[in-house]
Amino acid sequence: MSISNPNQNRPCVLVAVEDSLARELIAQMLHLAGFSALTAATGERALLQLREHRSAIDWLIASNALPGLVDAPILRDEFATIHPDRAAVLLAAAASHFRPCGPTLPSAAEVVGQLQALARDHAPARLALEAESAQALAA
Repeated sequence: MSISNPNQNRPCVLVAVEDSLARELIAQMLHLAGFSALTAATGERALLQLREHRSAIDWLIASNALPGLVDAPILRDEFATIHPDRAAVLLAAAASHFRPCGPTLPSAAEVVGQLQALARDHAPARLALEAESAQALAA
């Protein structure tokens, strides 16, 4: 369920994506970029993670296609009660990305790039990204 536990040295991202391959790829790329990641396959599991780890979770990435009763907007609202000054990254499959097997999410690199831009714009010392982490992601 989680790639790494939240800790004080790395900003922590909750990745709530229903597709296991996309979820783990995003978590791995976040780890390479200097983040720790918690993962959840359903909105309900992500909500439990948010409530359990509260302030240890610095950022949220959630898919709009999560199964169950808890969807990405509910997760975003819960995240906003913890961090009202931060945006969440909500993933939606674009119509131009439809394939015969169904819609696809943005690439993991695009998602991590969006999160890095948010973290840079937010700019507290705890979320400052190392240049080496960004280079490791690009490699």
